[in-house]
Amino acid sequence: MKGSPDYRSGSPFGVDPAASAGGLKAGLANPDAAAPATDFGPLNAESEGAAVGGAAVWEAGAGGTTASAALVSAIFLLPCASLAWHFFPAGGITVAVLGVAMAALGLRSRRAKLAVVALALHAWLFIACTLRAI
Repeated sequence: MKGSPDYRSGSPFGVDPAASAGGLKAGLANPDAAAPATDFGPLNAESEGAAVGGAAVWEAGAGGTTASAALVSAIFLLPCASLAWHFFPAGGITVAVLGVAMAALGLRSRRAKLAVVALALHAWLFIACTLRAI
């Protein structure tokens, strides 16, 4: 049965190469037929928001989405670190360090002042959790 033309191997969702006009070689001959696998849209280094030379890793896209996401996560970590300070100070040290790292990455976003506030609050929570854990 393996040699018969009715035997199909591979993904059941894939396009049958024999049914297409030129098979697999038609897509290779026409580069516009399929989007390249390296096209990441606004995350490309050549996008508008990237710095000259592609050095702005945290400014992915026009709005700095990676840095903004880091800032949002730092803000969401604030209540977690403050609850950990009250109930489990040793765990609060870890959460505060993570918050400091996220707020530091958020300094490259459009809301740098908010990132500085989050960084200061996480640094204070780190000190408070360390002193309470001792």
